[in-house]
Amino acid sequence: MIEQSDATATLLAAVGVAEARHAAVMESALDCIVTIDHEGVVLDFNPAAVRTFGYTKEEAIGAPMVEMIVPPELREAHRKGMARYLATGEGQVLGNRIEMSAMRRDQTIFPVELAITRVVVPGPPVFTANLRDISDRRNAAKRLMSAEERYRTLVEQLPAVVYVAGFGENAQWQYVSPQIETLLGFTPEEWLADPGLWARQVHPADLGPALTAEGSIQRHGSERSQVAEYRMLTREGRELWVRDEAVVIEADGDGPQLMRGVIVDITERRRIEERLSHQAFYDTLTGLP
Repeated sequence: MIEQSDATATLLAAVGVAEARHAAVMESALDCIVTIDHEGVVLDFNPAAVRTFGYTKEEAIGAPMVEMIVPPELREAHRKGMARYLATGEGQVLGNRIEMSAMRRDQTIFPVELAITRVVVPGPPVFTANLRDISDRRNAAKRLMSAEERYRTLVEQLPAVVYVAGFGENAQWQYVSPQIETLLGFTPEEWLADPGLWARQVHPADLGPALTAEGSIQRHGSERSQVAEYRMLTREGRELWVRDEAVVIEADGDGPQLMRGVIVDITERRRIEERLSHQAFYDTLTGLP
């Protein structure tokens, strides 16, 4: 009898420890944790859920979760999903992490990341929903997309070719702005699809020096940009002088080393320089002051 009492006491103590740990997790969790029964009635509502949804724990417990935190347009789908799981044991949400809309007490709709797990207990099933407010993440993503769109718009309006490319004659180009078509007559799609196109359009006499300049860019890394001037050929074979300024950029993970550069047509400037140089040489020969 004494042994049985000791065993019971040990079991009760273990249960008490488990319950204390569960309570500590619920209280300290940053995510909302909502426990419901098989009918969707709230059994537990942690402090994070109180802060996020605006209901007190006392108000939440015993209330139907779907009426509290699920937007009206999603409630029927939630009920059908629960009924399907109870009937078949299969569900699309259970065990998966999804993003959906949730609703606060004041009817504000906001995005959440949701994961639902089944709690193994005797009798009808019990479920725990972990919800995380991802409003900040969504807003940050929107701001990033907006910034990227503004940057792309700015780049594509510049009177220059902006590019991101690998190194070498047959390096893959990652990006080239639409001005490549104005400069050389090739569309961005054509340029990106043909890794060897840049090398073929560089004037044969200037390809060696241009590749040497690339090597200098690699050696200096992201410390400072390097500038090269060389001739390129348009689709029709017309010769242009360009100024190519580039710098190494950090690769993603184990990806290849890349450079970001700007190519500007300097043909007119070179013509003026050659004309002035020729004039100065002629003046020297003729003795003009």
